[in-house]
Amino acid sequence: MEEALKQVVSTRRAEDSIKERGRVKDETFRRVAEALGGLMTVNDLVITNIDLSDELERAIERKQVAEQQALAMDYELRREEKAAEIQIVKAEAEAKAIAIRGAALLDSPMVILLNAIDKWDGKAPSTLAVGSDAGIALIPREAAK
Repeated sequence: MEEALKQVVSTRRAEDSIKERGRVKDETFRRVAEALGGLMTVNDLVITNIDLSDELERAIERKQVAEQQALAMDYELRREEKAAEIQIVKAEAEAKAIAIRGAALLDSPMVILLNAIDKWDGKAPSTLAVGSDAGIALIPREAAK
């Protein structure tokens, strides 16, 4: 059994032997059964420990931590990309809405006057807007008299 296990483990990287312990067990079990050729029946094979040097175990652990950090950064990048896409879609929708309102106001300029009347509180304005092609000036009401 030990020889079959060594053969199976030697075909994999150390960290893969640990990660794929079930496959290692199954393949070792198959090799043991073949080697015995029916002389003995093996019902199960239990692998309790794949012993690696402390240095190799630490290296595998560091690699797994680095992989998890890389996955976390990839997730964060995808999340930020989606957030940017959402902002772009919202901005495009807002721009279309503004364009539609602008076109509607060009077709019906009296809507602006109706909105002003709806919002008027009944008090006379304290400033007077005087306009021409050159622009609009706001003049205090007393100065306009």
